[in-house]
Amino acid sequence: MSEVKRWLSAMSVEDRFLQVDEIDNGFALLVAEAPDVASTRRIGTSRLGEPLLLTTVGSGHRDAVVVSGVHPNEVACFQTAAQLARLATFDAEFRAAYDYTWHFVHNLDPDGSRLNERWFDRPGDFDAYTKDFFRPAPDAQPEWTFPTAYRDAYFDRMLPETQALARVIDELRPELYVSLHGSEAGGAYWYVSQWDPELMHDLHDVARFAGVDVDQGEAESAHMTQLADGVYLASRFAAEYDAAVAAEEDPTLGFLGSSSTEYAAAHGAATLIPEVPYWTHAVTPTGKTSESHASMLSRTAQALGDVASSLNAQMALVRADMTIPSPFWSASEAFIPLIAEDAASDLRRVAVSTEDRPATAAETASRETRVRGFVLRYGGMFRRALKVQVDAGLASPAVRTALATVSALVDEWLRRGEPVPLKPLSVNAMVMLQAGSVLVFANEIARRRSTAALAHS
Repeated sequence: MSEVKRWLSAMSVEDRFLQVDEIDNGFALLVAEAPDVASTRRIGTSRLGEPLLLTTVGSGHRDAVVVSGVHPNEVACFQTAAQLARLATFDAEFRAAYDYTWHFVHNLDPDGSRLNERWFDRPGDFDAYTKDFFRPAPDAQPEWTFPTAYRDAYFDRMLPETQALARVIDELRPELYVSLHGSEAGGAYWYVSQWDPELMHDLHDVARFAGVDVDQGEAESAHMTQLADGVYLASRFAAEYDAAVAAEEDPTLGFLGSSSTEYAAAHGAATLIPEVPYWTHAVTPTGKTSESHASMLSRTAQALGDVASSLNAQMALVRADMTIPSPFWSASEAFIPLIAEDAASDLRRVAVSTEDRPATAAETASRETRVRGFVLRYGGMFRRALKVQVDAGLASPAVRTALATVSALVDEWLRRGEPVPLKPLSVNAMVMLQAGSVLVFANEIARRRSTAALAHS
């Protein structure tokens, strides 16, 4: 762990997110500086015609693939990949320590990234983030459109970006596969395909070193298997499907294909997803509250459901008049109904729960922050869709009225402020968390490999 901290301390990270063109340009400069160590090749083409590029560094005996831009609103990853690539290029000791050939996918979704760019130079500015937020509809996300065939679920509509990444995985069959993700607010958390006690300790140590809290709140899904604070077993489509059935939920709702990590795992990879937030709690929530966990879930679900109902009503009023099929509109049509279902799912959990315990402060903070985040992200994206129609001069009176109504709703939630005071993380802290997580996970793989070799000697 001391070597990991030394390498992290040597990183120099500017406190901003990289613009889309800067990502490829940075790798081009890297290759120009060290053409004997690094090279770049094209692996595919985005739906709008952008080249998808992969830079390879070193010549180790095993392969590691690190993917950035899997979700275009999760953008600390671009600085993380750039820092890891420079480390692998210019530090021979680092290359020898891990003995990997490192492969960096520059940006899996450049089309989506460009729709977020306006807030990249203002990290920590929540108003800017809300105003210009974009996340594609589930069927437009390369990360979640890998093929699936399980029980009643079948999916094979792979996007061009998904196909490009699948070809890389097919070709390299990496030992280590990392999908760099991010969250909005809270603490750091991870999804791992394998673990040992030392990895649990090291992930938490990386978070402390980076100055990032480990998340103590509610998991992204009630069906996740928790291994330690903030550490979860990598999800698999079949397990999520079966858990949804057991909870009497529609297993196909919100599910399309499987993930890149599941696809890589099927090819023998150990997989890691490090999730780092943009904002963390100004004061870490601790202890228990006076509210029961069931009551807290019910209250926050009701608040989310009320907003979802309002947004759904506005969508119904304008659907026939939305003549421009912008990505903001398709994403709004997908996500706003899912918000309502998310709220309904929490209410079903409460109805069947036999728990009688107080909610922790961290659980309450995570749920309340999540409600506000969903409203501002997806309400804000709906507002962008309506504005496209207005700016094109094709807005009916219903569209103009909806724009005013949705704008007022979003602005009201902005004025309310955070339920728990938040502070922005520095981009350096985000990068240290993600990069350090990659390195300690690689160390776990090496320990496992060494144990297996001893067993066969």
